[in-house]
Amino acid sequence: MTVKRQATNRGRGEDDPDEPASTERARIGDPESYETASAAVVAALAEARNVDPTDLPPLFDWVDPDALDSVVRAATVRFRYAELLVTASADAVVVRDPAD
Repeated sequence: MTVKRQATNRGRGEDDPDEPASTERARIGDPESYETASAAVVAALAEARNVDPTDLPPLFDWVDPDALDSVVRAATVRFRYAELLVTASADAVVVRDPAD
């Protein structure tokens, strides 16, 4: 359950041609090591903001955690959490700053 912090400028089209360039703040490369996908997302968000997970605004203010847990098994989900962009899949959870 390790969160890898990276500050990487990623250009348009590296992950998705429709996704703008952004700076990666946190990455979890093995979300299956967490009980749920939503737990992995919360851990990555806490790392990106450098806070305890209990200090974050509730995830359900931005996305339904139960739906996220179901969908991430078969698809990639992208959503905004406050000022951050989150990409969650069965392979990784990535938190980025939006492009300027």
